[in-house]
Amino acid sequence: HRLETGRPMVRISPDGQGFDARLAVSPKADLVTELKRLGEAGYTRLWVAPGELADALASQGLLTA
Repeated sequence: HRLETGRPMVRISPDGQGFDARLAVSPKADLVTELKRLGEAGYTRLWVAPGELADALASQGLLTA
């Protein structure tokens, strides 16, 4: 995913097992810019818990199914 978009894959997870890190940004942040920054830092798999941030990512098409 990162090779195609420059952004890490982001999925909803209850515990983050198997992911590089939890995505911890404000749902009101510029999510595309934040994800590109994390991709440039080498992250490939990020997770979020269900909630406002996951909803914001989904509404922008930034969650990976």
